[in-house]
Amino acid sequence: MEDSKFEKVICWIVIAVFLCSFIGLIGYLVWDANQDKIEEDIQKIHDEAAELVALPSVIEERPEERTEIVYQPTDAPKPTGVPSPTPVPTLEPTESPTPEPTREPEQKSGGTVNSGTISLEQLYAINPDIAGWIRIPGTEVDYPFAAVGNKKSIYEDTAYDGKTKSAFGTIFTHNNVSDPTSIPNLVLYGHNMAATGYGMFTQLLKYKNKDFAKNHARIELVIGDTPLVYEFFCCYNVSTTDSFLYEQTAFTGPKDLTSYSEEILRRSKVKAEGATAGAAHYLTLSTCDRGYDRKNGRFVVVFVRK
Repeated sequence: MEDSKFEKVICWIVIAVFLCSFIGLIGYLVWDANQDKIEEDIQKIHDEAAELVALPSVIEERPEERTEIVYQPTDAPKPTGVPSPTPVPTLEPTESPTPEPTREPEQKSGGTVNSGTISLEQLYAINPDIAGWIRIPGTEVDYPFAAVGNKKSIYEDTAYDGKTKSAFGTIFTHNNVSDPTSIPNLVLYGHNMAATGYGMFTQLLKYKNKDFAKNHARIELVIGDTPLVYEFFCCYNVSTTDSFLYEQTAFTGPKDLTSYSEEILRRSKVKAEGATAGAAHYLTLSTCDRGYDRKNGRFVVVFVRK
């Protein structure tokens, strides 16, 4: 009798192991198929947007010689809230024998993006929430971003067209971007696609490495007709439950902004050489970091405008 019970237990164990293995295999196949779908989705999101602004893909090719964003304004009307066309400087080196240092292309290791001309008019026509384009040369961060004001953002799970559901979402800001040159702290949010290892703001976590931060210090934005260039300042972890408001965008004056700057420098593990508080214009990129705090962790990379 005891042998019979023992055999039944062994039989059930074998069945359970088989079922677990079978379920695991099915789960893996579904996961693998989903990875292919995710890869297709992010490539499609990028390429469709890039095609509209005449930018070749940077996911497939990353040539070593860097080039700059050049914005060529058109006469097409702008949606409400986006700056009106005005003559703007390009980010290309000039013909002058002594061009401004901030306009000269810089050689940085780690690859770069393809050349292209950013014209946001067609994106505006598709979705008036689109406010600009963000690019970090040498990385996959090369996307349009939306401005949603004070309303709740739909872009955590919606593509740049404002309609298509996407796990990658769209990079967005709550800032008022009608006058981009006056913003003391422009805060952009984007997903960390940890499951795929790429896409949106996933690569921001690489700024925890000093060499990566040094070799990818430059970031380029176009907002409306305005090209903006920023340089790496610092990066740090924070929890959304902290009393410190890392997303602060309004300041009572220069002293308040300096105090904020001192605090983020104090929190930073990696910072630019010689970084000191006191800059007037910051760009803050925020993404999730579940390794720091599974529910509320954020990793923040801050740049200062040149």
